[in-house]
Amino acid sequence: MVSVLKKLVAVQLVLCLTLTTFAQYPEIPADVQRASDSLMNAARKRSDSAWAVALPLIDKEAKEGRPFIPWASRIDELPQAAIPAFPGAEGGGKFSFGG
Repeated sequence: MVSVLKKLVAVQLVLCLTLTTFAQYPEIPADVQRASDSLMNAARKRSDSAWAVALPLIDKEAKEGRPFIPWASRIDELPQAAIPAFPGAEGGGKFSFGG
């Protein structure tokens, strides 16, 4: 009797988990999807135009020894200057390129 009860509870648990999994993916109406796509496309165009404006400066600074490193998340992943960024500079950014 106890093993049958345990099996029944286990089956009910699996069914509940399966039903909640299917409930997590809503259907997006076509007009909402179009509106979202148009907003994303507009944002992407603004981002691309800003990148096109910044790219010449990024290339110029890379030639001067200050490359753009998009994956850098720690100070040791960036090139360091030989002198402090400004008088009295302290901490991890002390030898970062300042100005």
